Amino acid sequence: MADLAETLKRAINKSEMSRYEIAHKADVSEAVLSRFLSGERGITLETAGKIAKVLKLQLTGRSPTG
Repeated sequence: MADLAETLKRAINKSEMSRYEIAHKADVSEAVLSRFLSGERGITLETAGKIAKVLKLQLTGRSPTG
């Protein structure tokens, strides 16, 4: 799950959308997104999926290395 978290963090930071916009479109609390990005808390797989969908990422059961 650490690889997923890092991938999401990179995608959020590279996105042209604001954190507010990502949270709003993903129907996720801004506080949850902020705590996740600061490393204060993790997120559920469901929340990760919502954020990934907004960022047009596809979650798979494989690691990036195979």
